[in-house]
Amino acid sequence: LVSIFTYVVTTVIFMLNLLIAQLNCSYQATYEDMVGYARLNRSKIVVDTMPSVPRWRWERFIASLRLDERVEFGEGDIGFSG
Repeated sequence: LVSIFTYVVTTVIFMLNLLIAQLNCSYQATYEDMVGYARLNRSKIVVDTMPSVPRWRWERFIASLRLDERVEFGEGDIGFSG
């Protein structure tokens, strides 16, 4: 009788752990989908707004990024491998 009780308790605990793992996996997949949809919506807003930005302002913004200049690595940067 004790062995049957031990088996049932062990099985219930195992099944609960499987349920928790399934719920966690489902939550992670849902969260990744949510982040993807948020990025798509944000990009849609940017694309819809771009025609209203004057060309001179866009060019000034691009120039302010200074993408042509080299960047030094900071203290915490790992840098290139090799």
